[in-house]
Amino acid sequence: MRILARSFKQYFYHLFKILIAGVLWLILSLPIVTIGPATAGYSHYVFQIINREDSRLIHFFSGVKQYLKQGFLLAIIITLPSLILLANFIYFFQQPGFLGKAYGMLCFYCFIALILVSQYVFTALVQTSSGSLKETFQTCLYMLKHNFWQGLFLLFPLTMITLISIPTLIAFIFVMLPVHFLIMHYYLFGKKVLTP
Repeated sequence: MRILARSFKQYFYHLFKILIAGVLWLILSLPIVTIGPATAGYSHYVFQIINREDSRLIHFFSGVKQYLKQGFLLAIIITLPSLILLANFIYFFQQPGFLGKAYGMLCFYCFIALILVSQYVFTALVQTSSGSLKETFQTCLYMLKHNFWQGLFLLFPLTMITLISIPTLIAFIFVMLPVHFLIMHYYLFGKKVLTP
C-alpha cells in the first residue's frame, strides 16, 4: 500500500510533465511500429522522475533514442506471440470437440502469462544495467515469479482494461500509464531488485 501512496504522491507532484509526456508517447506511438521505443522512452522519463535526477522532458526523447533498438525488438517479441496465441485461442476454441477447446484454452493461458511478463518488460529494460534483452527478460521472469499475485491482481486488470476498451485510451494515457510505470519503478527501485 505504501508503494501506491508514494506513486500517487509522485504522480501529482509532476502531473503536468507526466501529462505532456503521455501526449508525446501517444504521438510517437501513432505509427504502430514506434510504440516500443516510445514506451521505453516514457519508462526512462518516469525512472528519471523517481530517481529525482531531473524531470525535464528532454529525458523522454533521450530515452527513446537510447532504447530505440531494444524498444523495437521488445515490441516485436511481445506483440507477435501475443497475437498468434490470441488468434489460436479464438480459432481452436470455436472448433467442435474437446481437443480443439483444450488447445484453445492452453493458448489463452499462455497469452495471459505473456501479458503478465510484458508488464515488467520496459521497466526492467530501463533498470537493467546493460540494457540487454536477455537480462531484461530474466528480470521480468524473476519479478513475475516473486510477485505473481501482485502482478495478477494489481497490474493485470489495468492491462486488460486498456486492451478491451477504446474509450479507456485517454484514461490510459493520462492516468493508468503513468501510475503503472511509477508503481513498477518504485517497486523495482525501492527494493533494489535490478537483476535476478
